[in-house]
Amino acid sequence: MALEKWISYGVTQDGITFMETTLVWDTRLKKIVDKSSKLLIPEAELERRKAAMEPVPLYR
Repeated sequence: MALEKWISYGVTQDGITFMETTLVWDTRLKKIVDKSSKLLIPEAELERRKAAMEPVPLYR
């Protein structure tokens, strides 16, 4: 069994990294066998930032 570990980060509009997501991919089965996420900032801070976010247009 060959496993690959992938890590991605969620970043706010002002550049603060707030979440880390880890995926473990089984290359033989070609599917995700484990997934976990953790907040890197307090949840109250995340909620405050979400409330203050401005919509970003998809097309300019």
